[in-house]
Amino acid sequence: ELAVIGERVGFDGTGLATASRLVAKVDSAAVQDGFDLYLHGFIVTNDGDWVVVQQGMNCDSKVARRYHWLSEGLKS
Repeated sequence: ELAVIGERVGFDGTGLATASRLVAKVDSAAVQDGFDLYLHGFIVTNDGDWVVVQQGMNCDSKVARRYHWLSEGLKS
C-alpha cells in the first residue's frame, strides 16, 4: 500500500515500506521486553514525515505498551 500511495503523491513508497518493515522487525526481535506486537500503524504526512505506532501485549501481566518511531531527524 505504501508503494502505491508513494507513487500517487510523489514519495518514495518503497523506502517508506522498508522503514515500516525495519521498525517492526526491531521492535519484535530486538526489544526483548516480553510484549508481543499485535498492532502496527504507519502514518505519513503531506511533507513525507512519518511515524510508526505499534502496540504490544504482555499476556502474563495483561499489560499493553505502545512504541513510537518518528522520522524526525533521520538522515537516511
